[in-house]
Amino acid sequence: MMSTPYLDQLARVLATAGWSSRPRYEQVPALLHVFSPCLPALGESVRVKAGVGGVPWFVGSSGDPIGPCHDLAGAVDEIGARLGPYVATAAVVREKGDGVPRRLVDRVRAAMRG
Repeated sequence: MMSTPYLDQLARVLATAGWSSRPRYEQVPALLHVFSPCLPALGESVRVKAGVGGVPWFVGSSGDPIGPCHDLAGAVDEIGARLGPYVATAAVVREKGDGVPRRLVDRVRAAMRG
């Protein structure tokens, strides 16, 4: 199954919803890395996989289904639901400006160190 046309369509719809993406078609399987412009270090890698009856589905980096490729709006909503909480947390950390590292990844690492 040729997955890049589906990923290209998803990238276009994601862009209109404010998400950024970077194709990683040199890999097998081809991936589309989706992230927020304000939090580029964290994202979701999306691939296409044949589902029941051969219907192509978008699948996230965890292996969980995102949605069928014919439902682009639903896939964008699901990706937003997955990434949205991280973006919101990063915005709060930036706004708070309490001297703690502003990047979410740095903040998590600092918390893990104790």
